[in-house]
Amino acid sequence: MLWQSLDYPSDTLLPGMKLGINLKAGHKWFLQSWLTDDSPALGRYTVGMDPNVTNQLTIWWQGEIEGTSGHLLNGKFNSWDASGYNFSYNSNDQEKYFSYSVSEDITAFPMVKVGWDGSLVDDSSLPITPCSVFDEYCGSDEIFRMCNSIYSSFHSSFGMMSGDGTTENDTGCEIWSRGSEFIESNDGNSREIYVKSEDPGFAEEKWWIGLVIAAAVALALLVILLCSLSYLARRKYKRKEEKRWQSLMADFCYLAGRKLMAEGLS
Repeated sequence: MLWQSLDYPSDTLLPGMKLGINLKAGHKWFLQSWLTDDSPALGRYTVGMDPNVTNQLTIWWQGEIEGTSGHLLNGKFNSWDASGYNFSYNSNDQEKYFSYSVSEDITAFPMVKVGWDGSLVDDSSLPITPCSVFDEYCGSDEIFRMCNSIYSSFHSSFGMMSGDGTTENDTGCEIWSRGSEFIESNDGNSREIYVKSEDPGFAEEKWWIGLVIAAAVALALLVILLCSLSYLARRKYKRKEEKRWQSLMADFCYLAGRKLMAEGLS
């Protein structure tokens, strides 16, 4: 068998389907959100397993981590509310994946679905995650809620953005790319914009990285300077040696010539 629909779960995970990695085939099982409720085009959110973190599921927004399920314990993720759903983790030399089963008291058709806004809902459309990840981009004033990224948060600022943001498909938000520039201002033309803030620990780490790079550059320049000075000193010494040998040869030739002349005259 070369292909089966269970390998591509789209935005919905059914009992027995997998979220993880097929190590033998190199295939990844993940959920992909729709662009909007009405548009099945590929959305901005994916849910799957980080190959480096095998005890939880991860939610990505355009490739960046925006939240996790928390650790799996006794069939439950500690950050998700999925009553009646029993998750399990399986690992062998061919695959690593999460799957789930449901208890007998689940009467509706069981499913886990990722919404266009990054939220996860069950068969009754009840939220599994505590809130929509997308809320932080739409102007929510709650910073660093449970569903938001553990690596970043957003703060409210007044100003203007260079260039036009994306407002397609009536998502309710205007989003700018990383290349855009935010200009803080409080005049009449400014607007409230939520700007991504770096985590202080990450900023501190970047400071250390900058220091290491600066030290490496300084060391490289010092090595180049020492090598240049050594080369010039060797050239100078070599020229002195050449002049000394030339002088010795000249003296030798002069003395030898005088001796030959003296012997000839005698």
